[in-house]
Amino acid sequence: MNENHSTMNENHSTENENHSTMNENHATVNENHATMNENHSTMNENHATMNENHSTMNENHYLVVIYRVHDSTCTRNNH
Repeated sequence: MNENHSTMNENHSTENENHSTMNENHATVNENHATMNENHSTMNENHATMNENHSTMNENHYLVVIYRVHDSTCTRNNH
């Protein structure tokens, strides 16, 4: 009888440890999820910035082309 009681106490202790570990793991998962959300948000911001930079590059390229056409026209017309 005492042996069974001792085994029950050990099992209960093990259950408490497992429950504690589960709570820690759950907290870690929540932290990781929060970090993932932050990283995803940062990625979206970086993507938006990349799109803006790409748009600016296209505008600059257009201006360079216009300038070159203008420059070559002036050269041909001796301006």
